[in-house]
Amino acid sequence: MMSDQPNLVTTCTFKGKEYLVKMNIISGNSLEMSVTDKYTTEEWQCCYDANYIENITHKTGNFKQFDIFTTMLKSGLLKTSECVSLDLLTYDDLEMLRNRRMNGRNLCPSHSVHTNNVNSTSNRRYLILTYSVEFDRIHYPLPMEYCGPPDPQVLQGIIHRLEGEVERLQEQLKKQAEQYPTNNTSHISKLQKRIEDLSAENKTLSEDVRYLNKALSKHSNSMRHIGMMKGIVNSLQEQVIRDRMTSHRQIKRLQEEKAVLKQQHTSSETSCSKCSKDCFSISDSKCLLFTTKFSSLL
Repeated sequence: MMSDQPNLVTTCTFKGKEYLVKMNIISGNSLEMSVTDKYTTEEWQCCYDANYIENITHKTGNFKQFDIFTTMLKSGLLKTSECVSLDLLTYDDLEMLRNRRMNGRNLCPSHSVHTNNVNSTSNRRYLILTYSVEFDRIHYPLPMEYCGPPDPQVLQGIIHRLEGEVERLQEQLKKQAEQYPTNNTSHISKLQKRIEDLSAENKTLSEDVRYLNKALSKHSNSMRHIGMMKGIVNSLQEQVIRDRMTSHRQIKRLQEEKAVLKQQHTSSETSCSKCSKDCFSISDSKCLLFTTKFSSLL
């Protein structure tokens, strides 16, 4: 099962279909991935450790360490490099690709493996990472198991977790408003950043619910359940917006207080400087008068 907060969430198009792709690196030595069809909401997942990934790259003849492979995978998802590309293939697509390569080597393609495993692999997908160098193309396949459409109960659990986060933030803001020090702008900035992250997470969840709503549109009971979840998500988003506006107002008030204090500090420094000059001037006058009287006595 994918972690609640993946390292990377993006949308990719494979063969004209849009997919929501989530990628998560766990403890620096394990890779989790999830691919969701945006139209049907069908989902495929995989979880592999560093040894498995490095073994796959070793079999291709172009070995890559785990961290390098995951960097290439991120580059393919974000399309930041022309050398790396991604594709999503079915088992039949993969067999056709293998047979084409075997025919190119004048080998006899085997169909027995396909016949024996067609039932167990018909719903499996393969995320193919292709690394193109000057004279060669290396394909790294990642098998992904079929999970079906997402469970509404799982989405509801995530919504409950987000509700708890919103309540906790609101409580923190309430306490902060009751006893608010003028030098605590860093804490408000952290709260504001957390609210923004929560809003982004809610947006992603709202998209998932919307696609799930399309897939279950023919079932009235599911429609009613999804409608309730969408209402909860919308309510959460409104709460996050209100909390963000409260933070902005508090930050603005802090900035105004800071400007007033700075102005008062400047005025105090000017007054002190003037008093100091006057004191020095009086002292000089008294010294001069004393010197004149002493000289006359002499």
